Amino acid sequence: MRIELAIASTSKVPDLLFHGTKKKFTKFSEYRPAFFSASIDYAKEYGHLIMKAHVDIKRLFDTRTDNRAVEIYNTYFVPHELNTRKAKPIKLGEPVHMNFADELWAYLSVPEYPAPHYDGIAVYESNLHAIHERFKDAEIAYVPMDVSQIHLHK
Repeated sequence: MRIELAIASTSKVPDLLFHGTKKKFTKFSEYRPAFFSASIDYAKEYGHLIMKAHVDIKRLFDTRTDNRAVEIYNTYFVPHELNTRKAKPIKLGEPVHMNFADELWAYLSVPEYPAPHYDGIAVYESNLHAIHERFKDAEIAYVPMDVSQIHLHK
């Protein structure tokens, strides 16, 4: 059963994003989230091969600005069995941390769970390791829910 939800996110995804990788490929996996940064220099920290893309996200799951995203995160995702890394509840204004991004992506990918209308996630990447100190402007990564949303620039 699908639950229809109103989305109130006010976050805007930048028009051009970057994905750094060490291995050349042309297609992203349908089974794993893909992370994109607005900072090309930050993306280079993940690999010397840089993929430029427009990521078509219209309804961003962003707990920094969206009360409903916070409610879904705390009420449904935190107690869910997919939350194996034991994410704790968060408040409006707090971003989803990178440590929980894969599990949240998996949770939101299942249509019968109560968030079927989000098509991307804003993820906080800061303080994971030393490189983040140099890239304060690249704290948020954007994660589309489906590979069809990724449009690579040639």
